[in-house]
Amino acid sequence: MRLAGREFTAMQDAGCYVNGTIACTSCHSMHAYEDTADQLSPGMRSSRACLQCHSKYEGRIAEHTHHGASSPGSDCLNCHMPHTSFGLLKSIRSHRIDSPSLAALDRPNACNLCHLDKSLDWTNDHLYNWYGIALTEMASETDTDDLAAAVGYLLSGDAVQRAVMANAFASEDARAASGDEWQIPLLVHLLDDPYSAVRFVAEKTIRSYDGFQDVDYDFLAPSTTRRAAADQIFLQWSNQQSSLDGINLRSVLLNADGTANSEQAKRLHEQRDRRPIELPE
Repeated sequence: MRLAGREFTAMQDAGCYVNGTIACTSCHSMHAYEDTADQLSPGMRSSRACLQCHSKYEGRIAEHTHHGASSPGSDCLNCHMPHTSFGLLKSIRSHRIDSPSLAALDRPNACNLCHLDKSLDWTNDHLYNWYGIALTEMASETDTDDLAAAVGYLLSGDAVQRAVMANAFASEDARAASGDEWQIPLLVHLLDDPYSAVRFVAEKTIRSYDGFQDVDYDFLAPSTTRRAAADQIFLQWSNQQSSLDGINLRSVLLNADGTANSEQAKRLHEQRDRRPIELPE
């Protein structure tokens, strides 16, 4: 399910539903909820939602996740219910409730939604080494080599993939794991996207970065105006970007001197999946 509002339909495919007893009310409540946004019962915005049934992982989550016990990578929801559905101009958690996998590349996987600078090959290896998941053969040039999977989805994906990934670029957890000095020159490619929803998410994400809160951009302005604003935002990034230590520059389309590899980004952008997508809400 790629659209918000179809959570039950997605959950029907989950092992927790097919082989278990999960229901909407396992996590949600009509009245006794913590906030109105998701109507989640108290404590259900954390791993407690999963541990209420999967109690064998209580106290040993880090052993299972290979991440620090208190890190976002050890939050059950981030791996098994990643933000891959789109609605209300944002990403929401998938209710398919499954494990990270590269078997279906139409949906960004949980690992690369957080490790924005890592390739699908990197994820492939970790899923095999940690969990014995069979290696997936990568098919296209955007799925191989060092290219960060997030970059491939952001520039070459379909409209939903672009919006979902642009939303992921705003995540503080993802930026802590991947650095936050390299994303702006990629996000500017979405500022003239044919879908206003994608442009809106990209703008909101750019404004979440230090120094870009007050950029002069209107996602509903004419295309020529949007492109001019994108050029100014790119120039601002070029003038103020700082240390890129620890970043695999090639994977995020940066040159050895830290400048943006605009030609390669343009090539990926031209390969964009242009299939029309309509998600009625």
